[in-house]
Amino acid sequence: MSAPPETSPSGTAAEVSLTSCVSELTVRERVALLVWPAVYADDWPGAIALVRDNDVGGVLLMSQDGLDAATVTARLAELEAASRHGLIISTDEEGGDVQRLRDARPLGSQRSVAEDLTPDAAATLIAEHGAVVRDLGVDMVLGPVVDVEPNVGNVPLESSRFFAGPPQTVSDYGAAYLTGWAQAGLFATIKHYPGHGAASGDTHIADGVTPSLSDLEGFDLLPYRDLRTVADATDAAVMIGHLTVPGLTDGVPATRSPAAIDYLRDDLGYGDALLITDALGMAAVGIPEPEASVLALQAGIDVVLFTLSSQTDAVIDAIDAAVASGALAEQHVTDAAEKVMSRLERDGHTCNANR
Repeated sequence: MSAPPETSPSGTAAEVSLTSCVSELTVRERVALLVWPAVYADDWPGAIALVRDNDVGGVLLMSQDGLDAATVTARLAELEAASRHGLIISTDEEGGDVQRLRDARPLGSQRSVAEDLTPDAAATLIAEHGAVVRDLGVDMVLGPVVDVEPNVGNVPLESSRFFAGPPQTVSDYGAAYLTGWAQAGLFATIKHYPGHGAASGDTHIADGVTPSLSDLEGFDLLPYRDLRTVADATDAAVMIGHLTVPGLTDGVPATRSPAAIDYLRDDLGYGDALLITDALGMAAVGIPEPEASVLALQAGIDVVLFTLSSQTDAVIDAIDAAVASGALAEQHVTDAAEKVMSRLERDGHTCNANR
């Protein structure tokens, strides 16, 4: 038996192996691990080609309505096989109106679950549902939503997407969902930091300005403080919304605000979490995906998501060029790539496969 790899006093053999593996990739290959475009059921050959030709680290799986479970499973296996280093397949599976895999197993909305079930029963439901989702070949769920409904006024998103109630209720059910998804072997994603509940508009179609940071700290951000321990224990990611926060983001969306990312990592305690953008084609972004991607990584976000998959080459090119020019720190790209690769390694993948 060969001797185990040497480790530094503060690192395990696995950590050293991962660092070495990622360091052997070119900068462009590391960049591609951070770029997750959408893939669509009605153009599956295009999805296969996108993964095969770009070495992306993950994809955003859009609706698979009309396809039975066996077909989805076969397709996702084919997609995974097209990647030389494995693939993180992520999807929106909140339940209710926002569910990409409803034909495999319907899931009630977050509001209906919180109204009908205790947190413990919700965790059991999500674990059972998650087992079905995981068996299809999905790795990561973009949920739960931990936005908090304001005490006065209407929410800018569909009300069914919220756990009805005050911040503590949101925290309780958010923890239940994180626990359930993890029990099923899925990575979960808390969203939409810093909180969409009292924003001025739906960021899909308009700018979204939140109350001031001091107001958020006493309400919308409370679930993030409450959930950081369970989020860390379950290796959950955090999705950053395109939300402008007076007193924090200096007039730009959080997805390109270093101050917003520093606050999440340092003040709220998500220092090592994988941070991903909300889709970069949304109206509140206001700039093209390649430019938005560079700014998101400059702000400290790890992974960029976008639904216009035709932009994949341009996004990778833009980020690669930013590293080459010194506008984006190569070390941040490397650190983020290691986070992605650590999730791929869970399923036995390596960034040196088929080189």
